[in-house]
Amino acid sequence: MTVKFFDSIGAFATELNHSVDAEHKDSRAQAFNGNQTFEDAMSGLRIGRPKTVAKSDKLLQQMQGDTIELDVPSWEHAVAGFIPCVPSYLAGSPESMRRPVQTSSDRSPIRVFASVCLSAGFTASEIQKRGIALLALCRKLQMARPVELWIFADLHGIDAEDGTGNCAIPVVKIETMPLDLTTATYAMTDAGFLRQLCFAWGYQHGFDGGWAWHGRPFSDEYLGRLRDVLKINDNDLLIAGTHANDKLASDPVGFINEQVNRLTNQLLEAA
Repeated sequence: MTVKFFDSIGAFATELNHSVDAEHKDSRAQAFNGNQTFEDAMSGLRIGRPKTVAKSDKLLQQMQGDTIELDVPSWEHAVAGFIPCVPSYLAGSPESMRRPVQTSSDRSPIRVFASVCLSAGFTASEIQKRGIALLALCRKLQMARPVELWIFADLHGIDAEDGTGNCAIPVVKIETMPLDLTTATYAMTDAGFLRQLCFAWGYQHGFDGGWAWHGRPFSDEYLGRLRDVLKINDNDLLIAGTHANDKLASDPVGFINEQVNRLTNQLLEAA
């Protein structure tokens, strides 16, 4: 199993420059990869796709306006607790200890893990449409809450010795304070990022064109594995990759509102 976290787009680009073999760097531009060569894709990663940002602006105007509350740790005074509060003790207060509690806040951060993977049947324009909706979702959440955004490609890797399959997953952090719209837009909406850059990284780790573990990206078993290897908890939002009938493409506004509702329900169930 190969799962590698990159703390920035720049760190991912540096690894690609050093690890990708010369043959793949000379790969041809085709409709499948957005008519980009490897070098075109690397350039797009640097300069982004600012013209595409306007398309996500339109989606933002159609979304529901509810905020989402998350529980965050804080300390309260108590008779018994974890650490003493010396000023309260000297003042004779019976609540001279402090204990950790969970309090609700609409400013606690949301971690979003979004797969950029789609099956080969999706065109570059469909990838863009899906990515625009993802970008709009993150921008919507960021209006009310801090967002920590990680994008990943859940690729199959070198087979495990027991024959169950394996994974090769690059996980890249997108700067969100403020949101780096130029690189985020390219990485989330352009076929070249997935099919030139992520695939190039995957080929170094046994990628053979399949999904991670040769699994089904919407199955409970598959999503459970993703949550385990990416260390995703109940308060995080996981956006899976897709291989058919992606609601992100057919009904982006409905998808975004559905994700907001799903996250809210997750938090209520975990409370």
